[in-house]
Amino acid sequence: MTNYVVITNYDEGTNTVAGVVVTGDTYMVSNAFPMMSVVDLCKWSVGSGLVPLNFDINQHGQIEWNCGAKTRLTSGAVIILAEIRNSSKRTLGYRLLDIQTRAVGNMRTKDIVARANQTKTPYLQNGIVRNGTVNCYPEHKFPYMIVDERVKKSERIQKPKPQVKAAEKPVQHVKQTEKVMTPDDFSKAQLSELEKAKKEIGDISVIYDPRFTPQQMRVLWVAKKKGACVEAFAVPEMSVDAMKFYADRLVDLGTANECTMLLHKPELEVNQLQELFLCIIEGVPFDDLLDLSEDEIRVERYKRSSAFWNASPVNAYEIEENAINYAMRLRGYDKD
Repeated sequence: MTNYVVITNYDEGTNTVAGVVVTGDTYMVSNAFPMMSVVDLCKWSVGSGLVPLNFDINQHGQIEWNCGAKTRLTSGAVIILAEIRNSSKRTLGYRLLDIQTRAVGNMRTKDIVARANQTKTPYLQNGIVRNGTVNCYPEHKFPYMIVDERVKKSERIQKPKPQVKAAEKPVQHVKQTEKVMTPDDFSKAQLSELEKAKKEIGDISVIYDPRFTPQQMRVLWVAKKKGACVEAFAVPEMSVDAMKFYADRLVDLGTANECTMLLHKPELEVNQLQELFLCIIEGVPFDDLLDLSEDEIRVERYKRSSAFWNASPVNAYEIEENAINYAMRLRGYDKD
């Protein structure tokens, strides 16, 4: 495991520095070190195998500020400790260190950009905000951490499943038999869609299944023509609206992989999918939310997102209260 050394204070008059050591597994502060000479810091860092995070040490054992100006240490900036990604390598945000308090928190990329646009001085000490994105300095890529998309067993929402009769059990998805389909297996409307699809996309194997309605066929072949990963949601049990939802979003294999848990439940309604997809975007664990209603998912998403993407401690009661009020407003209710 790589540990990092971060400078948070620099006195140019005495050429001394102070800062913290950050662990490479959690990217949290493990300990702080008091003011020491730059020479001693360089010797200690090299001797301890610590990797400089917001500065460099050259071959002469001297500090080089080539990944963020030292003047930003006193201008209210924050230091990026790590890039936060999900399992599909989508960048969700960053883990930040507050220079003044040395507190560590997470912030979404869009919030960092918004904050940077509001400040007169650079918000990031070792990063650059440009064109709505967060960027590293040349040859100084940020370390990254992967968020867990599954909820710990002890934190899972336990919702009793209703007892259903055998005839009411959910549809079991089985592969189509090896029977060779002929035009006689399709309705006139289905054949019409197959003919249109043949002209537009050539290969119609993904929709050549009489279990698809003409409307489903239309959504699928139009989406394939536009480049969507249609094979991921070409499921006859899925509603037309759900297919349209995926057609607008699954434009690459990475996004399709992110939605694997959702795709395994074709019975999900669009309102549920919208909330669950936001969980993916925000890096919120959601595998225990798949059987909840739209409002229940929204409340949990808000709570978990607020708890994870915060730069300072957040009161748990306030999070839950705000989440409930937020869900009620979206449903057309106002709190008395």
